[in-house]
Amino acid sequence: MTTKPPVEKPGPDRSGETPSQRAAEATHVELGQASLQQIYAELLHRIGEDPSRNGLARTPERMEKAITFLTRGYGQTVEQVEKDSDRDRWFTADEAKEYGFIDHVVRNADEVSANGVGS
Repeated sequence: MTTKPPVEKPGPDRSGETPSQRAAEATHVELGQASLQQIYAELLHRIGEDPSRNGLARTPERMEKAITFLTRGYGQTVEQVEKDSDRDRWFTADEAKEYGFIDHVVRNADEVSANGVGS
């Protein structure tokens, strides 16, 4: 079985630039100033992968879309969630609920039913 290499298309936010060009650039960016795509490209690089090779070139873009999808219910931007979830940032239960990390705060065991769902 043979497979065709993926056709690279320019990224939506940087016209004319392919995913492999963005991935190659990622290794030259300070992570504190990097976009999500650049961070994922750097992660690939750090585990010994070539982020611009066929099969990986679009991975940073796909990961950015996945993180955006997964954090959509928080009511915050991806950048805000990333900033606020820093290890030095702690939330009380009520703050976590207000932020959108959780749906319910269990105050005592009586609030949890036999199947583990709050009553």
